[in-house]
Formats: sequence, structure tokens, C-alpha cells
Amino acid sequence: MTLFVSLERGGSTGPLWHATGTNGDAAGARSSKSMINGTTGDTGDTVPNTKLLLNQQLQYIRFTREVPKDGWLAYLNTQIKVSNGLLRHSVSEATQNIKMAWGEDSANERTVRRWYQKFRVRDVDLEDKHRSGPPAKCDDGRLKERVEADSRGTVREMGRELQVSCTTILRHIEAIGKVKKLDKWVPHELTEEQQRCRLEIYSSLSIRNENDPFLDRIITCDKKWIVYGNRRRSAQWLDKEEPPKHFPKPSLYPRKVMLTVWWAATGIIHYDFLKPGETITAERYCRELDVVHQKLLEMRPALVNRRGPILLHDNARPHVSHLTIQKLNQLRYEVLPHPAYSPDLASTDLHLFKHLDGFLKDENFTNVADIEIAFVCFIASRIQISSEMELTLLYIVGRSALIVTVLTLINKLYFLLRYYTAKLPSKIGQNLCDNLI
Repeated sequence: MTLFVSLERGGSTGPLWHATGTNGDAAGARSSKSMINGTTGDTGDTVPNTKLLLNQQLQYIRFTREVPKDGWLAYLNTQIKVSNGLLRHSVSEATQNIKMAWGEDSANERTVRRWYQKFRVRDVDLEDKHRSGPPAKCDDGRLKERVEADSRGTVREMGRELQVSCTTILRHIEAIGKVKKLDKWVPHELTEEQQRCRLEIYSSLSIRNENDPFLDRIITCDKKWIVYGNRRRSAQWLDKEEPPKHFPKPSLYPRKVMLTVWWAATGIIHYDFLKPGETITAERYCRELDVVHQKLLEMRPALVNRRGPILLHDNARPHVSHLTIQKLNQLRYEVLPHPAYSPDLASTDLHLFKHLDGFLKDENFTNVADIEIAFVCFIASRIQISSEMELTLLYIVGRSALIVTVLTLINKLYFLLRYYTAKLPSKIGQNLCDNLI
């Protein structure tokens, strides 16, 4: 006997759910229907747990709660066990039932159709069958060990070793937090002696700063070439038929001027532009030390007279010459130890010149005066305007012959901006106005 069973929604006056069945004759149909509906006759009265008899085996259709008329399938919690029986649901009906019970994203019709095909051949295995080719999954643990063991390995090598595709390797490398980075250029390969010297200097300065903080006493200096033309070639968004705009080829020997800057944690102390053809020598470096010392006496007298400044500079020849050492001893300046080949200690490159390059981007200058004004505007845009820094900035803007006495910092910079309106590039003038208003 083959029994076909379908679950149907009942009418508004009848039971909420009923099941119908047939075994080939009317009596059997009535008997099966009576058993399915859980009744003792044809009254149609339902009970919470109804019993279904299929092939002389007791099966269960259990409803755990009352199902309202609206939203009936969303609240349905059924356990159906049918052996040697068929539910008369098409693929689309089964898909809709699954979606209504478990949500719209639970299954699609193509997936349900594939299940139907598997069930017809009595394939009820939930595990994926073995397929040819590499596995679809990648072990993140093995991949991380492989990357950390050889950080220079290629994606192709990792995919061949783990038997996955290159795309899978790239996706899982990103998931474990690894990114591709080039080596950083360093001037020289350090010897063991140089590495030991670095460690000793670091240890001594670290202990010293814990016992007697000295970072606020450090003053540093550096130099930088500033070119007159700062335009850079870049791509443009144009129509397909529109030809690209022209860009003049830069000269092999562009016009440029050298800037020297002395500064500390409180701000700029002194700056100067070298004349064309002039270079930094020991004599010029000593003259700048005298100028910086005089400015520090007025800006930070407590630092000069009590604790004493600490100078941070590299091991360039003008900095370690006999004349410079004598001048530093005369001024009673302490020099911070600087290991050989340590460009990362140049704080000016990281905290000042890097932002200056971005500020001067796409700007063109005609003379040194315009470059100096642009540098003053850059300093004004990078600092917080406060009364404590007024004396510091007095030396910055006081170089201009226009300003002899300064009442307030805002009036100084705003007057300077208005005077040079015609000379200032548009971006620099806008940036300065934004910081002053």
C-alpha cells in the first residue's frame, strides 16, 4: 500500500490543520483520514498529537502550539516522520514553505530542486561528495605558519603547497591580517658593533628619561631643499574622445633654495634660507648656533639658564667638526648621542618636512620671498594660536620689514596675508584664512 499524504490548511470553521490520505478504497480512506486527523469517527475533532498509520507503522505528526490563521507557517513547529510515504509538494511549494518557516534567505528553488533530484535516487547523505581538483577551503592556521616561516614566499608557492587557488590564498591572507610590504631602504647594513652601540644608547636614555625627564629640553635642526616649481604630473578624468592636457617636462636642474630650521616641542625657534651657491659649513653652523642661543634666551630663559638645552643633530661633518664642538662647549649645550646611520632619528623629516611637502604641493614660486611667505603660512597653519606661543611666532613673522611691533598674533598674520594677497598662491592664502578666522 502506498499512502500519499499532504498537509493542508483548514477552513475558518474547521480545524486549523488536517491531513488526508488514501490507500485505494473509500473505507481505507476514511480509516486513514480518521487516524490522520486523530479522531475516533467522522466528527473532525482534533487532538494536540495526531497519529498517522503508514504500512502498519505508527508515525507522528506533532503540533506544539496553536497556529493562528494569519502567519500560520511562520509559527508552525512540526516534527514529521514519514516512512515509505510521499508529501505531494512541488519544488516551488516546498521552497515557499521553507522560506516562510526559516526566512527568505534560507533556500532558493534551485537548491530545493537539487535536493529533490538527490532524494529520488535515495541519496540522503549530508556530506559533500569527493570532487576532483583542489579543496575549496584553506586552513588559516597552516597558512599563517607558512607565511611566518617564509615571509617572502609567493602566492603561487603557497597555493601549490596548500593545494588551493591563488585567489583563495589572497583572500585568506587578508583574513589573517597579513599585508604585502616592501623592505624599507636603509643607508647601510649595520654591523654587530653598531647594533650593540644602538642598544646601549637606547638603554641609557630610557633609564635617564624615567629618572629625569628631558624630552622637553631637546632642540633639533635640519635642512631641506625647496624647489620653485612643485607641480606634479597626475592622471585626469576625461571623456573617452577628449585628448589629455599638456604638462611641461621638468628640468633636470630645477631651481631650488635650501631651508634650515631649528625647532623644539614648543614650536619654531629659528629658520633661514641660504643664498644661491651657499652651503652649510662649520662656520655657518656656529653662527646659527649663536642666533638660536640668543632667541632661546628670550623665548625660554629658564631652559638656557637652569636646565640647559639638549641638541639633537646627526653626524654630518659640520656638526662634528672641532669648531662646532668648541662652540657647543662655550654655550654649555649637551649633545644627544646619535648612532651611526640612524636616519629614523631625524624628527624634522617625520614631523615637519613631510607636512611641508604636502602644503607646497602644486605651488609655483618665482623668488625666495614667496617661498618664505609660504613657509610662514605653513607654520601658522600647523600650530595652535595661543598667547604662550606669541613670543615664538614673533621671530617667525618679525623677519618681515612690514611688522615692527606686534599687538596680537592674529592681527600680525592677517595683516601679512592681506599685504601679500597678490603674491600668495590661492591655496596657501585660503589655508591661512581658514586658520585665522
